[in-house]
Amino acid sequence: MRVRSRGHGSAAVRWAADQARERRAVLDIVAVWEEPPEPPAGHGRYDDGPLEVARERLEHALTEPARARNLPQRLITAPLHGRPGEQLVHRAEGAELLVLGTTGIGSPDIPGGVGLYCLRHSATPALRCSPTA
Repeated sequence: MRVRSRGHGSAAVRWAADQARERRAVLDIVAVWEEPPEPPAGHGRYDDGPLEVARERLEHALTEPARARNLPQRLITAPLHGRPGEQLVHRAEGAELLVLGTTGIGSPDIPGGVGLYCLRHSATPALRCSPTA
């Protein structure tokens, strides 16, 4: 299973952890980060800031399931760099399910740009988990 964890992604992680544990499947949690095409004026190269944020998101996403001892036996986490939709669709190739969290921006019932991209382009079945899931 692939889980996109961002914002209200904790509901997605909880649900996917339950499913992966019950199915004895691998839970693959990713945080995708993308930097602007050019550094802001007056700045040189980018530092590891976005990568560190992605790592922190992954750690945060695992906190609640780990505390509840709700993680499956097989777990993979990865910070990925690139366009979020493309990275998620590529990472989900061959998976049973792509589980998407929400960003918390706008309506939880209407997918954002990344969610729409995944729903349109993924050959893997995709499921969105709302914050109340």
